[in-house]
Amino acid sequence: MFIVDENGGIVSDRHDQDKYESFICERLLEDGISLQPIGNRPAERRCGNLLGLDIIYDTRMEQRGGIYIETHFMEVPPLPFLFRSTLFRDNGSWLYGIGNHKLFFIFGKKSLRRIISFMERNLHLWKNVVLLQTATSRGFVIPSDLAEMLSLKMFAFKDGVTCSRVIDPPCESARMAIEAILN
Repeated sequence: MFIVDENGGIVSDRHDQDKYESFICERLLEDGISLQPIGNRPAERRCGNLLGLDIIYDTRMEQRGGIYIETHFMEVPPLPFLFRSTLFRDNGSWLYGIGNHKLFFIFGKKSLRRIISFMERNLHLWKNVVLLQTATSRGFVIPSDLAEMLSLKMFAFKDGVTCSRVIDPPCESARMAIEAILN
């Protein structure tokens, strides 16, 4: 919800997040996935949805080389208290989507929670996964190739249009092995 701007100040990224939610709603609708917007939100904020998909915009995904799964965030900067993130809140959503304008990953929220909990206890077992503390949050950077393997679905976009879609991750056996570890 908050980012550090170029001057070191903490600002809200809600407007960018809202625009990204609309972008994802439109792209998924093109693929026949209707998120069924709810409420009377303005057009640029229309994706509170009945499908139960939390949509997270990762603006630094390319810089980091993977997705940033936030586990804790600052509710009211500059107060130094961290709260559990959207992933760990029971808000009626059962899917967790994260990405940028090039890639979008969808995870089962319950499975991703278990994977993150396992990572917290056994970070040394996860090659290239990094624990990251920012000025306003804490979480894990998961490389895009691992995110693709762990996700339920991945969408790729080119020039704002869905150009390819991976429905079944390429390494189903690896995902099943990880699930077995977590159970």
